[in-house]
Amino acid sequence: MLAPRGVVGTYGGAFLAAAVLALADGPWAAPLGFREPDPALGVVPHDGSALPPSRRALVTTHASGGASAWLVLERW
Repeated sequence: MLAPRGVVGTYGGAFLAAAVLALADGPWAAPLGFREPDPALGVVPHDGSALPPSRRALVTTHASGGASAWLVLERW
């Protein structure tokens, strides 16, 4: 899951909320501003169709001043 800070905010709370929603099996939307595949990188944007349920989500965040945090969430 990609959650750019311009969409969900700068610091961890928004990223944590996005990860929890990703594990909730809700509908997925196509990413904003990323519609064309990048053949040089092999990256294809999600088209908004149904995805298989996620069991784990990795949350990463970086704060101004250099602090970083990582959290792995797993659905039981």
